[in-house]
Amino acid sequence: METASSPQLYLVREPEPLSAFFRAGSRDYLEFANILATGHAGGAGVVVDGRSLRQPHLGDLRDAARRTGMEFVIDSLGVEMASPEGWKLSGVKEMPWVPRKRFISSALTADERRHLVTELAKAAVEHGATAVLAPSRFFGEIERDDLSHDVETAMALRMALNEAGGRTIRIFYPLATTLPLLASTTARGGILAKLKEGRRADAFDALWIRAARYDMSAGPTSIRRYISGVRGLHEIGVPIVGDRAGTPGLGMVALGVTSGTSAGITFGERFDAAALFREQHGSGLGMAPRVYVPAIGAFMKRKEAEALLRHPSVKSWFACQRPCCRARGLADTVGEPRRHFIVSRVAEMRDIAQVPVGLRAANYMETWLRPASDRATKAMQLDSTLESHRKHLDGLRSTLAAVIEEDATGGRQVTRSPVRMDVRRGA
Repeated sequence: METASSPQLYLVREPEPLSAFFRAGSRDYLEFANILATGHAGGAGVVVDGRSLRQPHLGDLRDAARRTGMEFVIDSLGVEMASPEGWKLSGVKEMPWVPRKRFISSALTADERRHLVTELAKAAVEHGATAVLAPSRFFGEIERDDLSHDVETAMALRMALNEAGGRTIRIFYPLATTLPLLASTTARGGILAKLKEGRRADAFDALWIRAARYDMSAGPTSIRRYISGVRGLHEIGVPIVGDRAGTPGLGMVALGVTSGTSAGITFGERFDAAALFREQHGSGLGMAPRVYVPAIGAFMKRKEAEALLRHPSVKSWFACQRPCCRARGLADTVGEPRRHFIVSRVAEMRDIAQVPVGLRAANYMETWLRPASDRATKAMQLDSTLESHRKHLDGLRSTLAAVIEEDATGGRQVTRSPVRMDVRRGA
């Protein structure tokens, strides 16, 4: 005889304040610093590429970020260092912490690992970082020994930071993998075991989930995999950030799957693992910034964006009312796309955060996702290139609606969320 099951109510702590991190390229440094200097909020933190620590204006951005209470994070580029094509990227081999050979933690000698963590810790202290993305590799399949070596490297980095005078510097652990692996109960069990060991050893303060091909083009199956996979990591007990999670990342924050997102500034909204293993042509450095259209969560080239935003049938819907564009309206939206995106993304995160935790998911659906899907239907009639974006919004909308209903039926009024991050104290 089956025993009737009763709904369960999960009691959770109030999650850490929701976080919007920005990955700034060297060409963004001065402009981002100026944005902060003029009083605009810049989110929870800025992540800088480990190859660009000697670039002009990095100090301006660091000082502006720290003055406003933002995290200043150095990406050690472990994922890039450990991949065949990433290893070839300009500037990678010149980073002071890079081993003589391509970084694969299991293949490093004791001296090479010591060099890696010592030099990375020195750079973090020298450049005034408040956090570092630990060196870790991309996992296309479960390789527990290699994962164990990566976690051990993070442990060694913690010790090196302490010895270098960086006790207050946090370590964020990037878990870069595929959606199927993330969602696999078997694989995730191995990942959990190793990460829990690292957490007990104080090896990291937060997880940054970098899931290959999880972006605006992700279909319902991929979205489901992301949700189940990341929720399965909550038991580690640290904040979880959706690294390069794009527009769907905001939905994950509303659901409580993650407590933050990271994004490039008008570029870099997705993690393309394939690019790490196939030959690349061109650097992409000359690409002009795109224009973010918050009403539908899309990025467009300036010319196309201006044409859409000027159209009389939609301009009242799409006109930016944020502080970034109040002075000159559309001219600011199109003319200052970096500022417009940063201010808009911070505001989007603030809009989610100000809603009580138990109501966030439903509120996000009703106040943004449903209207965005409807508006995209109108927008694609004016610009046919937006049709695929509208389809992706529809898929996100239907999937999140189903997940919200399932959570309510299962008794989870609040999706489990990462706990507050402890403040690191100096010696």
